Amino acid sequence: MPDSFYAAEIAGYLPRCNPYGLPLDSRADYTKSDWICWTAAMADDRAQRCALLAPVARYLRETATRVPFSDWYDTKTGRYVHFIARSVQGGIFAPMLRLEK
Repeated sequence: MPDSFYAAEIAGYLPRCNPYGLPLDSRADYTKSDWICWTAAMADDRAQRCALLAPVARYLRETATRVPFSDWYDTKTGRYVHFIARSVQGGIFAPMLRLEK
């Protein structure tokens, strides 16, 4: 895909972020933390990556739900929806694959 595609995707996502992250789609406020991290890895701009990742960190700090890192949670309330400590959470390391410019 051309770089312009990724830039447009990120630009479209940032305004849609809720306190605990970017909703997965328009049907509900839930998200997948691994998906957010993969999405953040697409951003060339470090500030944009941080803007996508900071709400995930906030979720981890503030959620009242006390289960191991859930990958499926509500982006407005921080409550887990389903799934606990799954292997898909390896996706949270995707931003580490980016080389700083």
